[in-house]
Amino acid sequence: MNLTTNTEIKTIKGWEKYADEHSRENTDWGAYCKPGDIVGEDVYDYFLNILPPRTLTQSLLQVGEPHSHMMNQKTGKYQATYATFETVGKNDGAMFYRYCGNCFAGETENITQ
Repeated sequence: MNLTTNTEIKTIKGWEKYADEHSRENTDWGAYCKPGDIVGEDVYDYFLNILPPRTLTQSLLQVGEPHSHMMNQKTGKYQATYATFETVGKNDGAMFYRYCGNCFAGETENITQ
């Protein structure tokens, strides 16, 4: 994986700092981290451990509780979306992941509301 020095790695401590600096605003996960952002192992572990995962493979983690339900154009049905992280790779011994947003089960395409 090629992480440049300009790549911001989103972390739990960074989220806490963001929440402190924006205390009168929306400070939920989606306000701090956007689809496509790279996150560290601490973020991955946090979301892995808050609930049993919906999907867990070597390359994909989806948080166990749905974020929302959206129309899936492929199936023509309303389906649950899940906070989704895909494995990017290792750099200097640490694993990194891409936050994909809220995606249908088994997918990595962010579904916007």
